[in-house]
Amino acid sequence: MAEESKKAGSEKPPMAVPPVPQVDPAQEKNSGKALVLLSTEKIPPYKSPTVYEKVVHDAVEKIPGDSVDRDAALAQVETEKRMALIKAWEESEKSKADNRAYKKLSAVGAWENAKRAAVEAQLKQIEEEIEREKAEQVEKMKNKMAKVHKEAEEKRAIVEARRGEDTLKIEELAAKFRATGNTPKSLSTSSPRHLPVLKSSYRCLDLAGAQLDMGEEETKKVEAETSQQPDSASEPVEKPTANAALGRIETEKRLALVKAWEVSEKTKADNKAIKKLSAIGAWENTQGAAVEAQLKQIEEKFERKKAEYAEQMKNKMAEIHKAAEEKRAMVEAKRGEDAIKVEETAAKCRATGSTPMKLFGCLSC
Repeated sequence: MAEESKKAGSEKPPMAVPPVPQVDPAQEKNSGKALVLLSTEKIPPYKSPTVYEKVVHDAVEKIPGDSVDRDAALAQVETEKRMALIKAWEESEKSKADNRAYKKLSAVGAWENAKRAAVEAQLKQIEEEIEREKAEQVEKMKNKMAKVHKEAEEKRAIVEARRGEDTLKIEELAAKFRATGNTPKSLSTSSPRHLPVLKSSYRCLDLAGAQLDMGEEETKKVEAETSQQPDSASEPVEKPTANAALGRIETEKRLALVKAWEVSEKTKADNKAIKKLSAIGAWENTQGAAVEAQLKQIEEKFERKKAEYAEQMKNKMAEIHKAAEEKRAMVEAKRGEDAIKVEETAAKCRATGSTPMKLFGCLSC
């Protein structure tokens, strides 16, 4: 027993494992090292102890009791240290997995935003193209409507000029009839609306003729009475007054007929012109309505086309969002798998008593 106690006292306590220094992920990538798990028996002695080792030795020296208690305390300290290393490694690996996931999620978000911006730009370009085509078609329809209006105005001008020419011809013929003493032959075809004028003219002329006849009869009676009383000094009574009155009545009758004919012909020319103008107005309205209907169809066509393209772009954007969500789900699933693997590896290390270290990018316990 004394030899065993002397032997135990002469033995040095095992060196504590120094803590694994924290390494930046960028340095890890550049160094090319990886984690491995080594057992506590394979750890080489560390010549320059750290502060942590000093604290451990101080804690061990302060532990009262024999060497068995010291060994148990050292083993407990080593276990706690190993657990702390495993915990730190686990948190580090989870942080790495989270960072990778965040990086991938950021890339997915940037991809989605870029795709959405491209789709929106394409939709805007399509809408601008449709608006430009629509403006061109509307301009064509407006030009067509202006052409119809111009043609209608030209036709109206021709009709008005024709009516003016007919009026001038009628006035010239009426003046010629008045000058030559002739009567127009087309009185029988005069407009019915001017027949009352002709009838009133005829009535006035007949009344004047009747009065003239009565005057002639009275003149004859006076002549008969004077003939019964012969007067050598008296001269024969001439009849210039009666003939002049008859001539005047005939002239007035002829002038009235010429005036009625002139009014009738002018009315015919006006009616003809009004009829043509009405036809031109109806034609213009018909053409304008057709152009407006065509313009409305064109606008509806372009609006429908725009709606179709907008629907296509919305579907495309929905597909992009769906693909982005699928990628996010895959990233989240990968992060969950990595976390589970890290937890399993940490649990295995805790169960086997190993410590994770870096070696060739592999993990082994």
